[in-house]
Amino acid sequence: MASTRTEKARDERGWIPAAVAGGVLVLGATVSGAMGLRHGFPFACYPTFHTKAPAEIPALELEAEVGGQLVRWDLAEGASQREWGTLWHLALRPEPSRIARWTAVLRTRHPRLATAGRIRVFRTWRAADPHVSTGILRRELIWE
Repeated sequence: MASTRTEKARDERGWIPAAVAGGVLVLGATVSGAMGLRHGFPFACYPTFHTKAPAEIPALELEAEVGGQLVRWDLAEGASQREWGTLWHLALRPEPSRIARWTAVLRTRHPRLATAGRIRVFRTWRAADPHVSTGILRRELIWE
């Protein structure tokens, strides 16, 4: 009987830690928002939506010689959220050394790229509004 009372008391208090944690998070998010903090861990908002979206957005396209044929990959198609972050960062700041490391990793992950000859990376620009155009508006070579 004593263990039943102990379990009941434990169940009744079980909501308190969750309520405290929830309250701290809500308070932190409210204060961060009121102060206009966009990068204040752990209450940062991503994406921040603090600026108007541009008319065009960048993406990356990979071109490789595989088995004597030129093959193109639109890297944005089927990308995970983590991959999107990497692609977006590389498209906005295309530093050759970082792109070289990234393509080396891609070669290890994708069997077709492991045997590829030359790999070229292009930054492509698409309309942010899918009703305007679904195709590539511009394409520029950023790494070879």
